Amino acid sequence: MFKLKSRSHQADSFFVMLLFFLFALTAFILVLIGVKQYKSTANAMNYNYEVRTVTSYLREKVRQNDSDAAISVETINGTKALCLKNTINDIVYNTFIYYYGGSLRELYVQDGSPYSLDSGQRIVEIGGLDMTETTDKMITVTITDTSGGTTDTYCSINSD
Repeated sequence: MFKLKSRSHQADSFFVMLLFFLFALTAFILVLIGVKQYKSTANAMNYNYEVRTVTSYLREKVRQNDSDAAISVETINGTKALCLKNTINDIVYNTFIYYYGGSLRELYVQDGSPYSLDSGQRIVEIGGLDMTETTDKMITVTITDTSGGTTDTYCSINSD
């Protein structure tokens, strides 16, 4: 009779250990699912930050400077840049917005002054930027985020 109790006790111990193992396995799987979801959410937030910041920034700069022949796309040392011209007290100033060294940059200089691309102020880190004047009233901007995804945005020039 003593042996039956011992076998019954072994079965109870085995069943408890099996339940504990299943609980631990389930908890581990849930943690893995949470990690994957967190990474996905963090990547989406980073993408939204990069693309929306650049898009809003470029569109606002175009709206602020939308006057006769004030907006153009120029190539500076092999880099395409959005050129915004302002005249203050009969002196022409250029604001260049371009991609250089892993980030969107802005450089404000007097027309004809010497400058280098690394002098621009960093705005936000991105993977790349390409600009094309598709018509005389439209600029197409292709933004590449740091993960390699691309987004096109269009800036309309309304001045005559």
